[in-house]
Formats: sequence, structure tokens, C-alpha cells
Amino acid sequence: MNPLRRILPDLSQCVSWRLVLRHIWLIPILLAAIFVRIYWVATYTAVIENEGAVYASLAENLLSGKGYVAVLGTGEFLNFPPLYPVLIASILPLVGEAERAARFISVIAGTLVTVPAYLVAFTLYGPVTARIAAILIALHPLLIGYSAAVYSETTYLLFLMLGVYFVLRAQELHGHGSSALAGIAFGLAYLVRAEGLMLPMTTVPLLLIVNWRRFGRAAVTSGILLASFLIVAAPYIAFLWAATGTFRFEAKSPVFFVVLRRMMSGLSYLEAAYGLHSDLQEAGPFLQPWLSIVQSTTYTVSDVLGYLAATGRRHLIDIFTTLMDRRFGSPVLALLVIVGLLRSSWDRARIVREAFLFAVFVSLIGAYLMVQWLPTRYLLMALALLLVWAAQGIQELTDWVYGTLRSLVRVRATAPITSAVQGVLIAALLLVALTVAPQEPELAGGFAWARTTKEAGMWLRQATPGPKAIMDVGSVFTFYAHGTHLYLPYCDAATALRYIAKERPDYIVLSSHASSIRPYLKAWIETGIPDTRATLVYSRPEVEGGMIVVYHWQP
Repeated sequence: MNPLRRILPDLSQCVSWRLVLRHIWLIPILLAAIFVRIYWVATYTAVIENEGAVYASLAENLLSGKGYVAVLGTGEFLNFPPLYPVLIASILPLVGEAERAARFISVIAGTLVTVPAYLVAFTLYGPVTARIAAILIALHPLLIGYSAAVYSETTYLLFLMLGVYFVLRAQELHGHGSSALAGIAFGLAYLVRAEGLMLPMTTVPLLLIVNWRRFGRAAVTSGILLASFLIVAAPYIAFLWAATGTFRFEAKSPVFFVVLRRMMSGLSYLEAAYGLHSDLQEAGPFLQPWLSIVQSTTYTVSDVLGYLAATGRRHLIDIFTTLMDRRFGSPVLALLVIVGLLRSSWDRARIVREAFLFAVFVSLIGAYLMVQWLPTRYLLMALALLLVWAAQGIQELTDWVYGTLRSLVRVRATAPITSAVQGVLIAALLLVALTVAPQEPELAGGFAWARTTKEAGMWLRQATPGPKAIMDVGSVFTFYAHGTHLYLPYCDAATALRYIAKERPDYIVLSSHASSIRPYLKAWIETGIPDTRATLVYSRPEVEGGMIVVYHWQP
């Protein structure tokens, strides 16, 4: 039989109502997951995040017909894949505001991650571990916090976990629907974050290796996975080809390599990314048009290997140090993962399934071995897999406690003991993370203390409703002001003034909470911009001390 004819029947088995009814009790966990995320939105978010301003502006411009253009205003924005902005734009007419639409998408995606995480754990370990995994995913503070923020990671995580589940089904070679769904899920993940390209590259070779005795059937399964991935990814690849004039799968790495090369010459990240020469030549890639960087930057495999050799070990240590941080629930998380993986012996079926999870985990870690800086959100995907293993660790420890008690005393009531042990271990992991998660820097940027920036941007939007160029270190103010963003350069004060005169912005924004990321900001906030062309038009104290000031630049 033609294997393509088997796809539709197999799809119905993968998403059948029977499967839904079997796990209907997941509804209370999903309700708890969405409730805590909505609570976080209502309690801890007041201002859009810096990267979120880019995503939201992309959605606004898509909907208004301006194209794939962000608040940064450097032509077509090639850094971010389009699916997250497209999802925001799709519901923007219903909710009326891009920021609200973006948080809605993140909340829904973060809530739904619970389902594929449960299915992965169910496939690996059974229903009890699956329930524990669902609870951990639903209630982990970091996953809650980032589900309430305007970042793409929780949407990426949803498609990634769906892909992992369908790959676990596809490796059994019982049908082709699972492999098609895996390719679609990985394709959607790639359309959210370019790192998703690593997922089929990692899992397809493993599908062939573990099924070498049925290589022909495994090859068909792998081919369907790759074909479905490419069908989903093709429009974005075509867009990049048309925009850059070259065939490529992403356009972020050229900017990334320029920054990395400059950092390896001894510069800090800020100087490498935003640096300006004394002759006003824009050295940092974030001061230059994206397209010019993409078209002018080349690198080879030997370059990549060289950077890995120079930085990989240090970044690997940084990654695992971060994963062992209390924000993730360690040391409780680390202990439970070790117990979950090693307490019971592995048969061949478990070896194969765990191999897929390890391959995905390694690809997630490998994708960030050369990053210039490592925000916590980059490791949310690894955290989700760790929580699945930790859920098995909780079940293993529960069995150990119950077995020990039964050998010492006569125990008849099983459920109360196992439920109590599971509850204590779940609470221990989550409470460790909860003690520090609200202080996570990228989440704190959206807290109420940053409302001063939003208020200042809204003031300028009302005072000057037309087009305007705004120079700042971040894009949040510009997003609320409905302007076009220009970055303040990293250089000395005199060179910065000459660059401002060259770029001729309409307004310059200075904020005390960001004064440490440019050498001249603190002095300018305290004593004013030392140029007669700069006129102070707005000044307000910030909640945590300091000031936010807005200058009108008159060339």
C-alpha cells in the first residue's frame, strides 16, 4: 500500500476523541495552569518587554499592510521568524491592542504545553508520572512567568513538545501520521524560533539508527517527517530568499557572528553589538541595517568550529550552572532528574525512547553554545524536558518510600501515602523556584516599577502623534510612543553627540534604570545633554529611584 494513503487514518488515531476522553481529568490541571498565568498577567505585568515591543510592532505593521517591519525601522526585519507575530496579528482585531494580544497568545501557548508534556511522560513512563509532569509544567513559576510575557519561547516550547511526542510515536513505525505531525510541529517551531531547524536534523538520523533492521520503513517515516517540515517551512525560506537574494534557512546568524567576532577580539557584548568608531563608522551590527549585515557577512564551517573551540566549554559550564540555579528548582530538580533516570534499569524500548529525549535535549543545549549572553528564557525548553524526568524521579522516590514503609510496618492504605509523598516532592521543587522566579530580570522588566517608561511613551504619543524618530537604548518607550527606534551608540560622550547630530532623531530618551549600559548616560541624566540642540521636554522620577527624561533634538 502507498504509505501516503495511511497518513489520514493514522492522524485520526493520534488525535482521536477516545484519546481525549481517556485523559479528560487533564481539564482541572489546564484550568489551574491558565488561572495562575492570568493571575501573573494581572499582578506582575504592566509594561511590555523590550523584545516583546519588537514582536508586537511586527504584528501591528503586518495587520496595517506595512509589511514585516518592526519598531526598529530598518526595513524588513529578518531577525525573527514570522509565526509568533502572525499569531498576534490574527487576534489583534479582536482584542484591540497588540500587547494584550501578544500576552494572550503566550498565556494560551504556555497553558497548552501541559498537554504534550503529559503525553510525552505518559509514553515514556505511564499515567502516574504523566500526571506529575503535567502538574509541574502547569505550576512551575518560570514557565508561568514567561507564559505571561511577550516572548516567543512558550509558543516555541508548545510546538517543540508536540513534535517530541509525535516523534516518540513515529519511532514505533506503526503508521505515518505521527511522522507527518512531527514534521508539522517541528516546522511550526522553526517558524517561531530559527533554532527549530535543529529538531528534524537531530531526530531523523536517530529514527534511522534505532530502526536499522527495518531501514526501508524507517526511511519512509523519516522522509515524511522531513517533507512535512519543509512544506511548513517553505514560505519563510522563500521570503528570506526574496529579501536577501540568497538561499538560507535563517537570517539571524550573520548578526550573531559579527558580534561574536568582535567579542573574541576583546570587546564587551555592549561594545561589540552597539559600538561606534570615532569617525562615526557604525561597527556594532545593531546600529546598521539588518539586510546589509546579512548580505555582507560570511562564515564557514571552520569558523563555527573555531568559535565552538574557543567559547563552547565556557558556555557549556554557564548553561549547566544556570540549570542548577534555584530559579529552575535545583538542587531538588537535579536530584529528582538523577533518581528518575537511574533508579530503575532500562530495557531496549526505554533506551530507544530516552535516546530521542536526550537527542532533543542535547540539540537545545548545543544551539546556545556560542551565544553572547544567556537569558533564562533560552533554557525553558530544556527545563520542560528536565521536569518530565523529574516527574519520573518523584514517582521512583514515592515507590521507594512506600516499599520501605511496607517492609517495616503493615501498610494497607496505599493512596494516602503515595499522594502525600508526591505532594511533598512536587511542593519542594516548585517552592524552591518560587522563592526567586519573581526576581528574574527579563520578567521584572515588565513589572509595575517600569510603568514610568510606558507613561512617558504614551505622553509623547499624545503630544506628538505623527511619525518621529526616537533614540534610546531599548525599544519599549518607542513602542508606546508609536515612533521609529534608533539605538544610542556605545562610545564616549563626544562621539555620541556627533552621531546624534548625524542621525538627527526627533527625541532622545534617557532612563536611570538603564544608565549603566552606555558610558555617558548617567552624566547626561544628572546634568543634561551638553548640547544646545537638546531641549528637555519631559522629566519624571522612576519608582525605584532615578529619573526618566526626554529631550527634543532640534538640528
